[in-house]
Amino acid sequence: MTSSIHPPLRRLALLAVALLTAVVVLTASAAPADAASCRYSAKEGRAMGPSYVTSIQVTRTSCATGKKVVKAFHKCRGSQTGRCRKAVVRYRCTERRGKTLRGQFSSKVTCKRGKARVVHTFTEFV
Repeated sequence: MTSSIHPPLRRLALLAVALLTAVVVLTASAAPADAASCRYSAKEGRAMGPSYVTSIQVTRTSCATGKKVVKAFHKCRGSQTGRCRKAVVRYRCTERRGKTLRGQFSSKVTCKRGKARVVHTFTEFV
């Protein structure tokens, strides 16, 4: 059985499929490279607001900006049990707070500005 596609066109079609596959694979593998975990000293962690900032991860922004967003978010919260309901450093933040157990709770905060993300977790003693 012979193919109805001429050999040069068939090669071109196979090349197009191979290139498209390569682009998809490279795009998928490049996405996580945007994300970074930020390092900070114990002194910096205490200066950010809550009892303990346990992690900071940034996507499509710098760790310096991530730290500014975290600090501004906790300043916006005001008190230990307060919540921030406005934009900080032009980022919109949502907080998922765990149950309060033995006078402490842990939260995960996601702040977004376009495609940029700052995700941090913290533990607060109340």
